[in-house]
Amino acid sequence: MEVTVQKKAVWTDVRRWKRWYERYLAIPTKRLLFYSGIGKRLFLDAEGRVRIRKLEIYIANGCNLKCRFCSHLNPYRKGLIPADTLITSFECWSRKIAPRTIGLLGGEPLLHPELFRIIRSVHACWPNSEIVLTTNGLLLHRHPDAMIEALREANIHVILSLHTRNPEKNRLFEEAIARLRQGGVRTKVLPSADRWKRYHWLDDAGRPQPYRSDPEKAWTRCGPNTSFNLTDNHLYRCSLLANTVQAYREGVLGPAWRVVETYEPLAKDATASQIVEHLHLRSQPLVACTNCPEWYEVVDAVQLDEIPATH
Repeated sequence: MEVTVQKKAVWTDVRRWKRWYERYLAIPTKRLLFYSGIGKRLFLDAEGRVRIRKLEIYIANGCNLKCRFCSHLNPYRKGLIPADTLITSFECWSRKIAPRTIGLLGGEPLLHPELFRIIRSVHACWPNSEIVLTTNGLLLHRHPDAMIEALREANIHVILSLHTRNPEKNRLFEEAIARLRQGGVRTKVLPSADRWKRYHWLDDAGRPQPYRSDPEKAWTRCGPNTSFNLTDNHLYRCSLLANTVQAYREGVLGPAWRVVETYEPLAKDATASQIVEHLHLRSQPLVACTNCPEWYEVVDAVQLDEIPATH
């Protein structure tokens, strides 16, 4: 017991010193460690790449479902990211960052006719990363067994999100689960057909609108603010922000979202120091965080095309 008390006392002293140091010298401890060289191993691997916890990559903008409060805004977007564009970005950034986990998402990834090639490429570029493919599974029947083999060989973890209670769609969902498991692919079912978190609200015309939150409060409550994102060969601090920026540029979002223009993602020529500075040493809210809610708001899960028409 005495040892435990002593350890707690020492740790309390360390935290007290850290707060004093950062308050009066205005130099965050992480910044001092990195730029002094003492703590670079905390941020860089043996090859000089920046370590990050999670990297998300969207390979499709469109989706075969229309989830009312989709955080990716997919009911209002369309199209696929060309495989060549994605592979070029993988090859570029695999020399710069070392993600522990890589998430392949959409829209709906199974819409992509070159998913097989994309999977092989991301695994070749980051062979030591845990790769997770998130899908609603409803289009798996369109893909050949070779794609199932690619998932198994790359040891990809497939998350199947159940977004609807439609009987026909549920049948396809169950078939997808069975096929993946029979093929030796690691799978996990994520039930999302009841309640969702929402990151925007809808006006009377059904158009997505931002929240106008206090950025500090929104950032503090944010779940995705440690999930970095690779989009359009640029590295973003936040996946929600990456999606919003792209939707705004496409004209999907109106002038109320203009604040996203204040954020500048990292370009492909970014150095390791610039990446560490941008992702790790600036752990603070962005101006664009005002678009997100200050609280967790959970709503009923609804498909837009299943809402009864009103007269």
